[in-house]
Amino acid sequence: MREIKFRAWHHTGVLSNPVGDMTYNPRFIENEWWVYDKYSKGFVQTNCVEIMQYTGLHDRNGVEIYEGDWVRQQFVGGDGQNEVPLDDMIFEGIVLWDYSGWGIDSMGDGRAEVGIVNNSILEVLGNKFENPELKGA
Repeated sequence: MREIKFRAWHHTGVLSNPVGDMTYNPRFIENEWWVYDKYSKGFVQTNCVEIMQYTGLHDRNGVEIYEGDWVRQQFVGGDGQNEVPLDDMIFEGIVLWDYSGWGIDSMGDGRAEVGIVNNSILEVLGNKFENPELKGA
């Protein structure tokens, strides 16, 4: 079973990893979710932050992969004993949930063109908030 956790990007340019607590209270203004930021030690409305869910996956360097991360995925071929990276099977894009699983949006259209698979080499290159220049890479 994977661990359920989140991180948040505050629109002031601060990445909070991980999020402390999330709470919902209909008595708050406009029935919004609020996020407790461990760094500022206060609650922030979710219209001020982007919430990103942990995928339960790590890249080849042990970095946790979250929704919104910019990743490179290289597929591996072979017979299970002798696996070889396939140089013509490399995808880069933003991690997102697409109906039935985590995938990579490599076209920037909000849909996953390729699913994240276990028999691949994954590497986190950045995220869509701190590294917007990767979008054009």
